[in-house]
Amino acid sequence: MTQGHEYLTQIHEPLREFEEAVVQREKFKPFESKLARQQDVDHKRQKVVDAVVKIVTAERMKKRGMVILLSDLLDQSDNLTSGLQHLRHKKHEILAFHIMDKYELTFPFESMTLFEGLEEYPELLADPRALKKAYLSELDKFLNDLKKGCRNNRVDYVQLHTGMPLDVALTRYLAMRSARVSKGGTGGNS
Repeated sequence: MTQGHEYLTQIHEPLREFEEAVVQREKFKPFESKLARQQDVDHKRQKVVDAVVKIVTAERMKKRGMVILLSDLLDQSDNLTSGLQHLRHKKHEILAFHIMDKYELTFPFESMTLFEGLEEYPELLADPRALKKAYLSELDKFLNDLKKGCRNNRVDYVQLHTGMPLDVALTRYLAMRSARVSKGGTGGNS
């Protein structure tokens, strides 16, 4: 069995459980709260994260490698930074591709809008004009903290927009990386 196949075997069950928890969360169960279902999803997602971290940081990965993170990165920036530090400590090269929708970046809403809550948060009916300035300010702070955490840990940070073709985004990143390396820099952020 190849090492890659072994890793896939280790992560298969946690991924299957996570997928099932997401499906169950969406099914209507009148005697079970949505919060309880979301907590189950969060627990199963953590099992996936734990399996990935175990694979990436296990002694079995004796050689340095490249870790590519594709995520919306919607977590506390301190938690993300801590995870990145752990991976960098193991001397892995890390690429963080931050996937965002254009609506997340521009908040173009004008009329009363029902916002769907993330994770355990409830839906919110609000006038977006009253929220826009504060939302964009918080987003800017979050993105700056995230970029700083990546830069401080020599992690390449690339923001991907859901409307951008993946090949275009990757070509831009590879061109930037190639230019940096040819100028005497390293693969990861210096």
